[in-house]
Amino acid sequence: MPIPKAAPGDEYAYYFQFAVFCKEERNTAVFLDRYRYELCFEPVYTSLDVYVSTVDLERIYAPYLRFTEENGEVTACYAPTGKPAQTVRFSESVGIRRNGALLLPAIGVMGNGFGKKSLNNARFAVLAVDSPELPEKVYKSFPDFLPFVHFLHDKVYGEMNYAVWLEEARRLIPYRMYIPSRCREGGPYKTLVCFHGGDANAEYMFKHTDNEIELWAERENIILLALTSYRKFTFFGGNVLPAGDPGPHADPDNLAGLTPEEQEWSAIAAKSVRFQIEDAAGRWPIDMKDLYALGNSGGCIGIFYQTMTQPRGTFRAAVCSGGCPWPGGMDVKTLAESGTRFLLLQGSEDAYAGQTPFTEYWPALQKAGVDISFEAVGGGVHLVGWTRALDSVFRFISKE
Repeated sequence: MPIPKAAPGDEYAYYFQFAVFCKEERNTAVFLDRYRYELCFEPVYTSLDVYVSTVDLERIYAPYLRFTEENGEVTACYAPTGKPAQTVRFSESVGIRRNGALLLPAIGVMGNGFGKKSLNNARFAVLAVDSPELPEKVYKSFPDFLPFVHFLHDKVYGEMNYAVWLEEARRLIPYRMYIPSRCREGGPYKTLVCFHGGDANAEYMFKHTDNEIELWAERENIILLALTSYRKFTFFGGNVLPAGDPGPHADPDNLAGLTPEEQEWSAIAAKSVRFQIEDAAGRWPIDMKDLYALGNSGGCIGIFYQTMTQPRGTFRAAVCSGGCPWPGGMDVKTLAESGTRFLLLQGSEDAYAGQTPFTEYWPALQKAGVDISFEAVGGGVHLVGWTRALDSVFRFISKE
């Protein structure tokens, strides 16, 4: 299955296609695709439009939309990647002032001003964020909206999707969860934190297993929390680790040879991990002392990096596949002292990572005192080899 990705030419890990407002439910939530975002200011619904604060509109369309106010006039500037900036000016009297915020008619501003398609009826308002499609093609009838209404009211287990604003990133970061049916009361519960590959997002672990990973989570009563790295190929901060020996002339303080801008992105991506975990723990009974990790490719690199930089013992065990960072570029002493058990999965036909992780890197880490074991996945290729070993994944994290 294809993984939903950001707009062409965009380096962000995810860019939302539609914003869905449930008018009848009278709440502060909007759904960005299937990700629930709590608006900073309650919207106002009319028969013709939905009034949304400039703060929230900037977040929904971040980082491309900016509003400025001066002398009773509002200027909206929209400048998506690779396209010329568009500017629209109008009187602030078209909006509504509430609780110190200016609420603007979102369909009017984004539709008439910037050509965003919309759907508006008595029950729902749908506004295109990045999609060129007509909302009617995506949301054809009331049953298409039922998942949103269900999520708002009585959904207590199953898939849960959220988007949270990370100020340093100036972006909404989406993450996806699976809550087993037995996690409705009590807790806290063991949680498996999922790290996607480089050019992907929180949908990765679910799509590539055709949601089979949810069956394992339900069976084992383990919460799934799938994160999104801030930008493509930031590896949750792990892109600072070289894939191989960079040679004697490499900068010891920048072994991966990142530009200053890439270093900044990496720092934000690294911070986003704890931010997403703590946000999820504020919603569901996650046991912060019983966290585990699963990652493939860039997600594997991210796990090693996070284990070195997060507080000691953040992850009790981790399953990494699709490669392994060069031991010479890691703080192996910290890895050994972290208390984290590692299982390295390696597809026998992983042409991208090759077999160096098996022949050199894994033995070197083990020799240095890292608690790491290895398992080959027969016939497994780089992208989905790990999906053939979900039994090994859950058996490994269920040892404790």
